[in-house]
Amino acid sequence: MKANFRTRLQRHLRGTVSEAMARSFGLLSTTRSGTHYAIKQAQKALERFGYFLAVVRDTGDMISAKLYGQTTNRDFSKSVPDLTKETGYPINFQFSVSDNKGLTVYSHRLTAGNIAIVTSHETKAIEDAIYNELESQINAGIEFWKKIEARQ
Repeated sequence: MKANFRTRLQRHLRGTVSEAMARSFGLLSTTRSGTHYAIKQAQKALERFGYFLAVVRDTGDMISAKLYGQTTNRDFSKSVPDLTKETGYPINFQFSVSDNKGLTVYSHRLTAGNIAIVTSHETKAIEDAIYNELESQINAGIEFWKKIEARQ
C-alpha cells in the first residue's frame, strides 16, 4: 500500500492537469527550492558583517524575507509572527505558473512595487534572475540600514 501510494496519486493527477501545466508546476517547485538555497547562501555571507536575513513567510506562491540591520540587541528566538512585525528591509519573490509561458517571477521592491524579473521555461534563466535580484535587493537593504543608522 505505502509503496504504491505515490504512483497512484500521480496517475490520478495526470488526468486533472495538462502536461504543460505539470511541467510548469515542476519548475515552480525547483524554483522555490532554489530561492531558499540562494537566501541561505546570502544569510551566511551577511552574518559575517552583522546583518541577518530571515525568511519570514512562505505561502507557496510567495517567499518573503527580511534583512535586519547591524544591531546586537536582536532576539531571534521570538515566534515567527513577532519576528515578522520587527522592522526589516523586505525582500519578496512571487511566483506565477502558466502552461504557455512557464513561470514568471515577480519581485516586490520597496520603492517600485511589483516588477516581473523573468518569465521562462528554463531553470537556468530563472535561477540567474533570482540571484541577480536577490543581490540587488540586499544591496538596497544595506543602503536602507546605513541611512537609518546615519540618522541616529
